[in-house]
Amino acid sequence: MSVRKGRLTVTVDPDLIRAGNEAVRSGRAESLSGWVNLALAERAAKERRLKALSEALALYEQAAALGAKAGD
Repeated sequence: MSVRKGRLTVTVDPDLIRAGNEAVRSGRAESLSGWVNLALAERAAKERRLKALSEALALYEQAAALGAKAGD
């Protein structure tokens, strides 16, 4: 089953367009849209990981602060 794609219009630096087109020419991407889609998916995944890491760090710091208070 294929996922229905949405249309997006963006302004992109020329060097990124060249890089995407080169990826298509060299066979590393099926299309420029596919290359951009992958880049956006990778960025979204990175931001989810950073958010999870930040939340875990906050919980760790909370626990450490509570442990320090208990040791007073």
